[in-house]
Amino acid sequence: MSEFLTHNDTIVAISTPIGVGAIGIVRLSGPQALTIAEQIFLAKSGRIPSECSSFTVHFGQIVDPRQGKDELMDEVLLTVMRAPHTYTAEDMVEISCHGSPIILQMVLELAMDLGARLAEPGEFTKRAFLNGRLDLTQAEAVIDMIHAKTQAFVRASLHQLKGDLARELEVIREQLMVVYTELEAIINFPEDEIDDPGRVRLAEKLDIVEEKIEELLATSDQGRILKEGIKVVLCGRPNVGKSSLLNVFLKYPRAIVSEIEGTTRDTIEESAQIRGIPLQFIDTAGILEPRDIVEEEAIKRSQISIQAADLILLMLDASRELGPDDDRLIEQVKEQNVLVVVNKRDL
Repeated sequence: MSEFLTHNDTIVAISTPIGVGAIGIVRLSGPQALTIAEQIFLAKSGRIPSECSSFTVHFGQIVDPRQGKDELMDEVLLTVMRAPHTYTAEDMVEISCHGSPIILQMVLELAMDLGARLAEPGEFTKRAFLNGRLDLTQAEAVIDMIHAKTQAFVRASLHQLKGDLARELEVIREQLMVVYTELEAIINFPEDEIDDPGRVRLAEKLDIVEEKIEELLATSDQGRILKEGIKVVLCGRPNVGKSSLLNVFLKYPRAIVSEIEGTTRDTIEESAQIRGIPLQFIDTAGILEPRDIVEEEAIKRSQISIQAADLILLMLDASRELGPDDDRLIEQVKEQNVLVVVNKRDL
């Protein structure tokens, strides 16, 4: 760990997903990145990486210096990026190979044999953070963009990566420092008593900061929804049409539908997107009075899902009068976000 923190080593990793593809990338970062590249790369132009300008791409071959310069491993494109204007703020090299997992592994092991260390998960971004290239909010945005499931969340993460959140936090920090400085002066020089207008002015500054913090916190739920999706639970008494509605949302017959009450005996979870927002639909069992251990467990799972829901679709049967079962469900979910869905009006 101490060696990593001093940045004295060079790290290497395969930066493209596991599997076969047209192109795969091996990335090196650190003080020996260009030196290692020189030992394994022969450019068609005859230039060596240390002589190449930053942000230039070169065509050539990867060779194994241990087996001689004639031991060809792959034809590649090598990109040179020089510190400090790189992602990690260190010298970086990216080798674009053919996307065979075997080729990528061979190039990776060759770089490691020549002095590079296998990068830990997220270490390139961690180095960017430690070298001041990114702040913590931007580093988190990088991870969010990698795992984004919707375009909306990509856009939100991109704004954070650009530093929008960091700038807002910096404004809040500066305003708090102004208040802190004034309070420090009052404490250190008590003989200079602060008058009522002064107290009001300080209180107003704190109110402004509190309001900005609350505005930022109010957007956290939006960010969580864009990242994780909305958990939507379909609940209602048996045979009210929950499974049919789930199939409509998913646009394929995921749940078995029949007129027999209690067809759904377990929760069914599926994901979909509506207008770029991810939703996790959970179809719950409509069994209210368990007849056996299986149905008892189904009821428990349904109740757990209802308690954890962001939105509940409470389905009611318009062809029948509301009964005690409906009353119990309404009582259970009335404190949550509920959308009432009235079904079977045609009957």
